[in-house]
Amino acid sequence: MALATTQELLLDLQPLLERVAERLGSAFQSEVIPIPGIGTGSAYAAGDAFWGKFQIGVPKRGTIITAIMVDPDDEGIATEVYLSQADFTATADNSAFTFSDTAEAYTTEGYLLFDVWKDYGSVRVSEASNVPKQYWAPTGRLYCQCVTRGAPNIAAGKIPRVMLRILADTEAT
Repeated sequence: MALATTQELLLDLQPLLERVAERLGSAFQSEVIPIPGIGTGSAYAAGDAFWGKFQIGVPKRGTIITAIMVDPDDEGIATEVYLSQADFTATADNSAFTFSDTAEAYTTEGYLLFDVWKDYGSVRVSEASNVPKQYWAPTGRLYCQCVTRGAPNIAAGKIPRVMLRILADTEAT
């Protein structure tokens, strides 16, 4: 039995490679979202809701491959971004983060953890350490709120921002 040539192998693999490429979908980058509702000059405690609720427009289904948070206040304190596939009642800024009712917990898509920060002079940047993360967002939006794991004190005009890069699932309906 003769061995197949490289070209013959590639021709045999072509349909499989095309299906893999279709399944992976295409790359999507969200807007850079400034986190709303920050109480500047407030003393936060670990576990507090940190800022107000916000939304990120995303493909209905996909995999978050990169999530970036930029901290122009240059503190770099561990922060979680809670993700939900449905709108939820936000926890008041500077209060212990919680769900307003148990049903809200069942719409969670988890959270993104920003716990390693690089210091670039007057700004810090973090990539979420718990990606890739698959999600489902039937409305094309992820509803989010941050939870601090430290005690930040944000200066006026130094509002953090977050951005997602996603591989969209082409089979999403």
